[in-house]
Amino acid sequence: MSSRMLVIDDDEASRLLCRTALAPDGHLVFTTGSPEQALAILDESPVSLLIVDVLLASAELHFSSTRSASRFQ
Repeated sequence: MSSRMLVIDDDEASRLLCRTALAPDGHLVFTTGSPEQALAILDESPVSLLIVDVLLASAELHFSSTRSASRFQ
């Protein structure tokens, strides 16, 4: 069974690197540079792994424990 992964990074090269490294092993990799789009992806379906650029500044990306608990498997 493949894992669903989400990469959130404002650097396109970093997103591509993650996708290139993870997808060949059968993982379903979503990428975005937008915290708002990341939240929309997480609202649609949970992910097994979340890779986040910690310097990506946005208040929207700060999850509360109750909001994020149902988004992760």
